[in-house]
Amino acid sequence: MEFMDLLFRTYADPFTLLDQVIPAGCFVRFLITFQKKNDEDTRWKFYLHKLSAWDDRTWEQFNHDLDFGTAKGLERPSDQELTETVRNSYNIMKNFNPEGRG
Repeated sequence: MEFMDLLFRTYADPFTLLDQVIPAGCFVRFLITFQKKNDEDTRWKFYLHKLSAWDDRTWEQFNHDLDFGTAKGLERPSDQELTETVRNSYNIMKNFNPEGRG
């Protein structure tokens, strides 16, 4: 369903497009290209609205860092850090009272 929502947001009439792409044998290539374009648009929006104010990297540097996993703050957490995060999240949920009464 998310894919169809994205198609309708991008194309006025995606069914006409799909009716031509599928018989031409280009459906998989279309999906790959469409997904890459969507990913790049998402990256650009993130870069533009979140990073450009405090990060001095250019768009090209930012993209390169994401592609090669060297972006600032994107190091994989250790197993101990993951375990601690899950434990803390569980404790928060365990103590949550949606009615706000003690």
